[in-house]
Amino acid sequence: MMQSGQHIIEQACIQNGSSYQGRATAMQALFKLKQNPPIPINPAFDLYAFATHSPRQDQCVWIVTKHIKYIDDRDKEAIIHYTNGKILRIPMSKRRVQRVCFYLYKYQLYFKNSFDLKPGKAFASERSPSNVK
Repeated sequence: MMQSGQHIIEQACIQNGSSYQGRATAMQALFKLKQNPPIPINPAFDLYAFATHSPRQDQCVWIVTKHIKYIDDRDKEAIIHYTNGKILRIPMSKRRVQRVCFYLYKYQLYFKNSFDLKPGKAFASERSPSNVK
């Protein structure tokens, strides 16, 4: 029996330490998105995906962004060119695909900057052990 794209994404999220719903909720909260947020499946390996439609719709296709080389547009469709030479046409505008990829880039920067904090700067209100009496 063939699994749905939604099921595969949900299982991948769980295998990487969170639920699909948790990751979707986080993206919506971080970037004030109302619907269909891109999903960070495994940020450590730059593995992200987004849905072309609501995941509940039959015509929904999940796009994994890891090996996107560039995006063209033609007749209200985005044409995704992958690094392996494969091409995928999806029923989204190029601009919408680029906007989703932009949110993923912002997500990467958000967490990269969070982890790049210098020791002692992360919690400015905490006292260092030498100041504790």
